[in-house]
Amino acid sequence: MNPPPRIQVIKVGGSLLANRTALLFAHNWIQQQTNTLNVVITGGGHAVQSLRDWQIPFYLADSDCHHNALQMMSLTLSQLAVRWNGLSRISEFTELQKFAKTCQPVTVLFDSRSFIQNPPTTLKGSEPHANWDSTSDSIAAALCRALHGTRLALLKSAPAPTSNLEHLAFTNYVDRDFPRMAAPIKSITFVDCCPR
Repeated sequence: MNPPPRIQVIKVGGSLLANRTALLFAHNWIQQQTNTLNVVITGGGHAVQSLRDWQIPFYLADSDCHHNALQMMSLTLSQLAVRWNGLSRISEFTELQKFAKTCQPVTVLFDSRSFIQNPPTTLKGSEPHANWDSTSDSIAAALCRALHGTRLALLKSAPAPTSNLEHLAFTNYVDRDFPRMAAPIKSITFVDCCPR
């Protein structure tokens, strides 16, 4: 029996869904990842940015914003599932764990909402924060760690100015919690899906 494939978690930035060329670039890049189990999650995109803008004027608590941002990530994943028809979609982490032990290299979509709302015990004490310090970047890193993945890829709309995670967080290329969440991951790739 063949050993299970290496696991790569791929976060597709939610803003890419509004850019047909960037989304095609992302799709083509993922199709080239043929020797891993690719677990794809999405960011919340423009809807989450609107939520950030509304928080102060509407007196929204961090916990409410966090809950709604997770809902929006589920919606963007649904949009991606329609556009990339044919990919399996998994919603429960336990189901994803079983799938990862038995399958061949393939790409699946994962709705990370229940994973964050009920994180596995292996993340106890090191979960992403339930505020804007932890966005889909840190959620992808947490998922990669929970799956014992060796590779993490963040597909974004701009190139990474450096490989230094602390600097990337300082410049808001990734969220503030990302350096902590991603520290144990062996391979981290930043993919610019909008090359100039």
